Amino acid sequence: MKNSKIFVNPAAGGGKGRRVASAVVRYLGERGLKAPLVTSRGPRDLTRQVSRAAVEGVDTFIVVGGDGSVSEAVNGMLAAGSRGALGVVPVGTGNDFLKSLGVAPRWRQACDVMLASQTGRPIDVGRVNNRFFVNTLGIGFDAEVTLATEGVRVLRGDMVYAFALLKALLAGIRTPTVKLRHDTGEIEQSMTLIAVCNGEWEGGRFHIAPQARLDDGLLDVVFADRLNRRGVLRLVPKVMRGTHLDAPTVTHLRSARVHIEAAEPMPVHADGEILERGARELEIELVPKALRVLVLETSRSNALHIFPRRQA
Repeated sequence: MKNSKIFVNPAAGGGKGRRVASAVVRYLGERGLKAPLVTSRGPRDLTRQVSRAAVEGVDTFIVVGGDGSVSEAVNGMLAAGSRGALGVVPVGTGNDFLKSLGVAPRWRQACDVMLASQTGRPIDVGRVNNRFFVNTLGIGFDAEVTLATEGVRVLRGDMVYAFALLKALLAGIRTPTVKLRHDTGEIEQSMTLIAVCNGEWEGGRFHIAPQARLDDGLLDVVFADRLNRRGVLRLVPKVMRGTHLDAPTVTHLRSARVHIEAAEPMPVHADGEILERGARELEIELVPKALRVLVLETSRSNALHIFPRRQA
């Protein structure tokens, strides 16, 4: 980790990024990892800063932030052609990417895991219309909930997503006809939401793709049929438990490529950040082993102890 930089999103976690950044630098420095701190100045600035650092020869990128910050950093790394390593210090609202990796969502423990990692773990990433995502891509009602989190300042943690879910339900549910092509076929029907997943978790507590693995060479696609408010409310507890794949209104498939065409514009989020507010067509593919993350190879096997799965 000789050529390292620490990148912080000060707005992550409702301002937690700003509050803990200096403590992270000090904690890592006391353990032998001395690196300069770079502060993001706004949306997509982290991508620019990381890309510039990659061109300058930085090969270890430590991100203090949430899922959106991680996604920005990964886009900066891959756009610059970097084969460096990514370290993550979680201070976001959901920290879903680290949950999928099996790393505890406490920043000191995440630092310790990162320092103990020797070569890192290679993982896949997704690409949608030339933008990369590391964890999940949400289309339709999934992204409507993400839109509803914008501007929420008072609430923290899981309460943000609970409030956003209620707000999105009250605003109404759209169920456009969608044509979804995958590796082995095509489906055309009305859909409430589509999640294209590299990782397992999204929205803090939603175990949207329990069978997904970050290094298996496939995307997990989970979509729900046409649902009304009552249908969504019935499905939510199952998604939180990770038991929804058996529901008759839910389809799960796995594919390396996915093409989506919608009859009307649909919002899209990538790693919890709104990518488009009205997309009609999406070309999605998996890029195998494109990223190296500084976690222990045993982290995934310990995930059930850190994030125990609730029983149905």
